[in-house]
Amino acid sequence: MLDELLSLDVYRFLLVFTRLGVVVQMIPGMSAPYVLPQFRLALALAISLLVLPVVAPTLPPQPENATALFLLIAGEAAVGVFLGLISQLLMTAINFAGAIIGFTSGMANATVFDPISEEQGAMVIGFMGNVAVLLIFTTGLHGLILGAVVDSYTLFKPGGGIMIGDMSKSLVSTLDHSFLIGAQFASPFILGSMVFQMGLGVMSRLMPAMNVLFVGLPFQLLLSFALFVIVLPPIMQAFLVFFRDGLTPFLAPG
Repeated sequence: MLDELLSLDVYRFLLVFTRLGVVVQMIPGMSAPYVLPQFRLALALAISLLVLPVVAPTLPPQPENATALFLLIAGEAAVGVFLGLISQLLMTAINFAGAIIGFTSGMANATVFDPISEEQGAMVIGFMGNVAVLLIFTTGLHGLILGAVVDSYTLFKPGGGIMIGDMSKSLVSTLDHSFLIGAQFASPFILGSMVFQMGLGVMSRLMPAMNVLFVGLPFQLLLSFALFVIVLPPIMQAFLVFFRDGLTPFLAPG
C-alpha cells in the first residue's frame, strides 16, 4: 500500500513539475542566462510541491505503460512551453518599442552588452527591458504568471490532448497585439522624429552651406532624451496593464 502511494505521489509530482518547470525556465527575468540553473530548478521544485495539493484532483490516473506516460509528460511540457511563450511574447511589446525609439531618436548607435540576450544591443532596448522586468516583479505580476499556470489545469487538462490550433492562434494573436502596442508606445518618438526631420529639411533649403546633420544630431539626441524622460512612466504603466490583460484569459473566473 505504501509503495503504491509513493509511486502515485511521484507520478503526480512529475506531471506538475513538468509543466511548472518549463514555465519557470521561460518567464521574463528567470529565463536570463545570469540566473543560475540550480536556482531555477530549486524554485521550480519548491513551487511544484506547493501547487501539487491544489491541482491533484485534476490529474489523470497513472498510465499502465511507458508509452502513455511519455505522451502525457510530453503534453505537459508542450503546455508549459506555450504558457512560457505567451509571457515572452508579451515582453515583445516593450522590446519592439525600444527598437523603434532607438532608431527614431538616434540612440540606436549607443550599444551595450545585453546580459539577457548575451549580445550587443541598443542601450535603450536593454534599459526598457530591465525596467519592465523590475516592475513585473515589484508589482507582483510574476505571481499572476504562476496563477495562470495553476488555473491552466482547468483549461488544459492533463491527458486531454493538445489544442494545437487554438494554441497557434493564441500565439499569433499575442505577437500581433504586442507589435501593435509596441508601435503605440513609440508613437511620440515617431511623430517627433518626423517633425524634426522636416524641420531639418527646411533648414537645409534655407541654408545650403550649413552641415545640417552635424548641427541637428546633438539637438535630436537632447530632445529625444527629454521626451524619453517624460513618456517612460506612462509607457511602463500601460505595459503593466497590457501584460496583466494578456495573462487574464488563462486565469479561472473569480
